[in-house]
Amino acid sequence: MTLATRQDSPRAVISRWDPFRDLEDMYERVGQLMDGLAEPGRAMPAPLADLEETDVRVGKSNAGRPRRIEIKDS
Repeated sequence: MTLATRQDSPRAVISRWDPFRDLEDMYERVGQLMDGLAEPGRAMPAPLADLEETDVRVGKSNAGRPRRIEIKDS
């Protein structure tokens, strides 16, 4: 009795993990994203609020606030 062998299944290719290849891939994808945003005729993303520049100045008071703030690890 002979057993049939499967010839149609692809063999898995074993490769070494290269973290720098992943970084290069991410760098290329982000570059493509930025290039896509700067295409001629395509609008740049707009803020979700209406912005307006005025000559009004608002002062702030530092009364009662320390000039130095110390952060301690607990």
